[in-house]
Amino acid sequence: MTAMHLPTVRSALHALLLSSFLLASGCPRQQIRDPEPDPEPVADPEPAPKPKPKGPARWSVGLGDIGWDDVPGEPPDRAFRANTEGWKRHEKGDWAGSKPLFEEAVDIVTEYDLARYNLACALSRLGQLDDALLELTTVLKRDFPRFKRKALEDPDLGNLRRSALGDELEWRVEKLDEIWKQAMQVGTPTIAWRPWTDTVIAAAQGGQGQLLRPGVWIDDVRRFVPAMELQEGVYSGLVDVERQQAILVTGARTADTPPQFRDAHLYVAPLSPVGANPRDASLTLDALDTIEVHAVSSGARVRLNRHKTAWRELRAGGLVRGEGQDTPDRPVLMVTPDGSLLTQPLPAGWSVKNRTVYMPGGEEVTVQSTHSVTNVRSLLFNADRSWAVLIGVRMKCGKDGAELRHAVDRIDLRSRRAEGLSNRDGAAAAVFGRDGALYLQVDDTLQRYASPDDDTFETLPEGILLVAPMAHPTCKK
Repeated sequence: MTAMHLPTVRSALHALLLSSFLLASGCPRQQIRDPEPDPEPVADPEPAPKPKPKGPARWSVGLGDIGWDDVPGEPPDRAFRANTEGWKRHEKGDWAGSKPLFEEAVDIVTEYDLARYNLACALSRLGQLDDALLELTTVLKRDFPRFKRKALEDPDLGNLRRSALGDELEWRVEKLDEIWKQAMQVGTPTIAWRPWTDTVIAAAQGGQGQLLRPGVWIDDVRRFVPAMELQEGVYSGLVDVERQQAILVTGARTADTPPQFRDAHLYVAPLSPVGANPRDASLTLDALDTIEVHAVSSGARVRLNRHKTAWRELRAGGLVRGEGQDTPDRPVLMVTPDGSLLTQPLPAGWSVKNRTVYMPGGEEVTVQSTHSVTNVRSLLFNADRSWAVLIGVRMKCGKDGAELRHAVDRIDLRSRRAEGLSNRDGAAAAVFGRDGALYLQVDDTLQRYASPDDDTFETLPEGILLVAPMAHPTCKK
């Protein structure tokens, strides 16, 4: 390196050192830190509960969707034959052959529940599961107590239950169970009744000559909702909504004159759509011409033949002598081979003589003259005991033959004035409904007065009644 280049080199070296210093002062020094601690182990989260299926269309059901708007009649011969032939093929495993026959029966009678249920079974067997669920849902909404157990157990519906729609079926059954229980709480006790028939169809359906299903009437939606599973050979029935139970009397009448009961049974069943098997007692005493029954906390109290004063209670071991032998404080179902009456015994302090009603405080109310000759009397009150209804029924075999007549009076207990509502041949019964209305049955027609003092009434659909109608007494020749 020559002398002439020395200053230049020094200047360059100085510049380089200065530049390095400026760069070092412009970058912050990284601090030395302790190492981060290892994270605490995290437990596996609990699996989220399986959501209940909502259904592809968010299926829901209300009081207006269940039960019947009228009492179904017997299917016509053509529909019955199609369903019967379809079932024969179905039993042989010919599901493709049974399906169109079930469809034919349902096309003829839309409310043919048994045929529609059979159609759901055939569709399930054929793998047409969406259609099977649709048909089964229709049947369950109409008569949940009759078909719920089958829907959950029938092998013919196994394909549906095991499929992706199985959860949806369970969801719908759960919703129907809830709405059915609600109906039993708000409805007025009634029965669905269809008179005795001797047709081939009735005989083929297990001898169900008379249809009688206990249930409730919900006037807001104009629907009758069956309360329990179908029982064959029901002669009469009573619904006890306070204790959520139904009481049934089954049996047949003899050919004697007058007739008597044979093979009579008493059943007590819960109102839950499918509950425990109903308790029953066999009533096989000789000369059994009258069965009286009313509801108690243990199920039912029974008196056999009206001249015997002792009441018996239905217990686990059968009928035993009842501990309480006092007058019943609730409606009594009086069943004879000629039909039934729903009676309400007069409470303590009340009495009827001739055409006068005597109240506990000594007050008197004058009623229709026909009451002076009636031999079965009932007195019932509305919720606040401002109104009462007196019903008198005369059943007698006289020299002129059988007599069956009634008189019904409505009594305003505040003014102590009575008004005659009915007075004619035939029997009568009444209840104050859970909706506050007065329901009056005259023969086989049920009238509804919206309030106890209403001057007008509406007639409920044919076959919706309080009690199976009473025929004229069968008298000895």
